[in-house]
Amino acid sequence: MKKITIIGGGISGLAALHFLKQRLGDSVELTLLEKDPRAGGKIQSQRADGVCFEMGPNGFLDNQPATLRLIDELGLTPELIEANASSKRRYIQMQGILHKLPMDPVSLIKNAAVDQKR
Repeated sequence: MKKITIIGGGISGLAALHFLKQRLGDSVELTLLEKDPRAGGKIQSQRADGVCFEMGPNGFLDNQPATLRLIDELGLTPELIEANASSKRRYIQMQGILHKLPMDPVSLIKNAAVDQKR
C-alpha cells in the first residue's frame, strides 16, 4: 500500500487530504502532520460579547465552483455565514488598536499616503 504524508494542517493541507481521500479512497494510507494542537492553520473564529472575531482570512471567493464544491463535499454548506451586505465597515486589529479598513482603491491610496507621512 502506498503511503502519503501531508505536512501542515492549514486549509491547503486539509484540502489536499480531502482531495486525495476522495480520489484514492482506501488504496493509500494518508497521514496529516500538524505542529499545532488544532488543525486549520491561521483560520480561527472566536466569539466574545456577541461579536465574532475572524483570525486569518475572513472569507473566500465563492464565485469559484471548486471552492463551493469543497464546502459542499465537507457538509459545511449549512455553516456558511454570508457577510451582512449593509455592513460596509471592516476593521483590522494591529498592536491592540482597531483600524478601519479602506473599502475601495481610492481610500486605500489615501490611507497609504497618510500612513507614509506619520
